[in-house]
Amino acid sequence: MLLSLLKKLDPFVLTGGFFSLWAFLNTYLDVLRYGIDQGFYWWFCNLALIGSAIGLMFKHRGWLTGFLSIACFTQIFWIIDNQYRVFTGKNLLGLVEFMYQPGLPLDEFLLSHYHYFTIPVAILALIHLPQKKSNALLLISIFNPLIFAISYFFFPATQNINCIHEPCFPGLTHWAGPLYSLLFWGGVFLVHLIIGYYLESFFTQTKFTEKFKAYTLWAFIGFCTLACVSATFDIQYRLSLPSFKCNSSSLPSMEANCGFTLDHTDQKMLFSYKMKNLSPSPQICSTFFDLNGENVPLHQEFQVKGSENKRLEVILPYPNQSVTVTLKAYCTAMIN
Repeated sequence: MLLSLLKKLDPFVLTGGFFSLWAFLNTYLDVLRYGIDQGFYWWFCNLALIGSAIGLMFKHRGWLTGFLSIACFTQIFWIIDNQYRVFTGKNLLGLVEFMYQPGLPLDEFLLSHYHYFTIPVAILALIHLPQKKSNALLLISIFNPLIFAISYFFFPATQNINCIHEPCFPGLTHWAGPLYSLLFWGGVFLVHLIIGYYLESFFTQTKFTEKFKAYTLWAFIGFCTLACVSATFDIQYRLSLPSFKCNSSSLPSMEANCGFTLDHTDQKMLFSYKMKNLSPSPQICSTFFDLNGENVPLHQEFQVKGSENKRLEVILPYPNQSVTVTLKAYCTAMIN
């Protein structure tokens, strides 16, 4: 009965539903842990996963081709960088370092491996869907400027969503500035249009035989198998690295809440946390980590306004062994 049911399921809808679930979980964790205002869910790769899911669900060639052109430009570099890190333990481009910084939770690390599957799934779908012209170039012309505009104007420059404020490659950050942002967007937009044009031409003009389609299906299965094997090695490597975990704490009138960590520079991470003043009166606070009974100072004698939820950041070295710390604070009411 189960086999009969599976035969009746549309593989495009089934795969689109799986991608939708993957995209939902990835986006949900980004919003939950980093906040909707930080924009981590707005990276091109996650948007390509969402766009591909929509294209599969509705069998829409334009959505598939449009977001495939985006994924080809962004995710290929990610895959190369990830493979280099898996087999050498070193950075090549620095694009995947966020996955190995000590504070990244394991569930986010696992979900990040969707990068392997967006491109091959979209290619396989475009080969097997009925051939016809699509509105891919129109969609690229709409979505590309929209995505970059939101990245630039709506999210903090420090998060550099989609590399719009400065290059994502280490060593090139001195290029940051409005001129870089404009030239980078223009260059990426042009590349996306060119890739989209050639993808559209190839998938609409090439005649795919049934024998070729069968070969592509087996090739896809083989690729997915290799990707899963590679991800398994990646997981083992990730588990061998030191981890960083933080526990929050509270005072009668102040909460010290652990936030998140991000890769910053070589072997250094940025730790973000919040101080929530439960009192209407301003307070002067100092924060520190409790590490096995030892106090490690963070910020000293800063003001938290009445009822304020204050975000603070500090740069920390990667730990050389797995550690669990408790974020604590000492606060006193301000004297007028």
